[in-house]
Amino acid sequence: MCRKRALLFVFLLASSLLAARLLAQDAADSYQAGLDAFQRKDFGAAADAFRQAVRRKPGEQRRLHISGTFFHEYYLPHFFLGLSLKEIGDAPGARAELLLSKGQGLVSQHPAYGPRLNAALLELETKATSSAPLPSKPVAIPTATAAAATAATQRPDPSTPPGPAAGVPPVPAAAGAQAGLLLEKAPASEARTVLRNGVRLFFRGDYDGALKTLSGLSDAGNETARLFAAYAMAGSVLAGGREAGPELPRARALYESLPARARPKSPSGVSARILEALSAPAAGSEAGRTP
Repeated sequence: MCRKRALLFVFLLASSLLAARLLAQDAADSYQAGLDAFQRKDFGAAADAFRQAVRRKPGEQRRLHISGTFFHEYYLPHFFLGLSLKEIGDAPGARAELLLSKGQGLVSQHPAYGPRLNAALLELETKATSSAPLPSKPVAIPTATAAAATAATQRPDPSTPPGPAAGVPPVPAAAGAQAGLLLEKAPASEARTVLRNGVRLFFRGDYDGALKTLSGLSDAGNETARLFAAYAMAGSVLAGGREAGPELPRARALYESLPARARPKSPSGVSARILEALSAPAAGSEAGRTP
């Protein structure tokens, strides 16, 4: 009886190992089929193949045995499924799969796939923000009288050329000052229209257009224009992957030049990534240095 039980145990163990091996082989085959379709840019077929791989072996891993001595160096079905869904326009599905891949932690160890995943998530977040309906009150926009009063308070001497707050470079350098002179002479209602247009461009994801539109009012001292110019500059930097350049510290300086009352903590419709980037320590500070 003991011998029969031992034989039965060995048989069941061997069957389990064989079943696991077959599932791994099926997952590897589906994964390879997905990679081939992805390379051909047949993203619909790639998504189907990666789904099959996920069903057979959902966990991403460093090496997946194929056959003999052959391995997949990186088995990342959720990552490639997310990229495939992104290409065919399924933004919610793409974001879910990419976040699942990121949560498993393996993709970040790959020198190329890690940055690619972060860039894809940022692009999806930016598109979601720009396609969302404009909030009814994104940030209180001052009335025409208040906008004119703000500009006059910030620059009491009319003979002084308009410029940003102390220590903050103009946005952008040359065009901003010229636009500020023109807007100073424009009717208050026209300045308010420019402000609204710039804010709308920001919420539609046109960060460069928003920055260009708002630069004159920002240099003229309008707090709302200055706030959204900082948001737009940070959004442009993040969307373009230019975090290491000089623009992000400049956006932070512009943002920090505003009084605390003019910097809402959780503005409706503004990406959390933008707020985090503006609130991070400056690149030159000890807290902001990477060890």
